[in-house]
Amino acid sequence: MNVENIENKKKRITMRGTHVSTFDGKTGRMSIPAKLRDALSDGFYIAKHDDSDIVCLKVYTEAAWETFEDDVHEKVISIAERDRVIRDMDCYDDTLDKQGRFTVPESLRKYAELKGELVVVGMGNTAEIWSKERFDRRYDGQNLPEDMVKAAEILRKSGM
Repeated sequence: MNVENIENKKKRITMRGTHVSTFDGKTGRMSIPAKLRDALSDGFYIAKHDDSDIVCLKVYTEAAWETFEDDVHEKVISIAERDRVIRDMDCYDDTLDKQGRFTVPESLRKYAELKGELVVVGMGNTAEIWSKERFDRRYDGQNLPEDMVKAAEILRKSGM
């Protein structure tokens, strides 16, 4: 790894941890937890999660969204399929206000069933936004051993 890559890694702001937030159903606004705001301060993209097994929203830093779009354009074979992926993800760009809030577009609110308490999970250069009810159902402790087995299997396949 060259010096430039090491410096870039040091400067990279990432999102980590599981945080509770709230959703205001009247205004459609939510607050990004303070520990995650720096990573999104220059703007971000929010879309439906790109995994059909997970129903939540995904927040991308600008760099993460550019990488995702580049991957879609390089790896998805037909133009129609590329357009379908981008269209179905229902992506919006946004910025945080001074209090770290933004308005979640209505189509995304409905998709993720956002109301009341939310769970925001930092995933490095992305984050997931879950309804607390859905997150608790998915990660209620019953699936954890099975999920960890799947995660370990993925890491082994990747040579890690």
